Amino acid sequence: MDSLNRRGSLAAVRGAEAANWVLVDMFARVAIGQTSAQDSMRQAVRAAQRHLRRS
Repeated sequence: MDSLNRRGSLAAVRGAEAANWVLVDMFARVAIGQTSAQDSMRQAVRAAQRHLRRS
């Protein structure tokens, strides 16, 4: 776990975790009929960009 203690590695882990939830949310919105696939992809891109700016 030494690599997780370094700042860069921890940021990468946080980014990967956020990206995974963005993907899950994207599929969930389509699966429950909340949005179309195209709209959900647009929302996922915006969410991923927000996460990247915060990292």
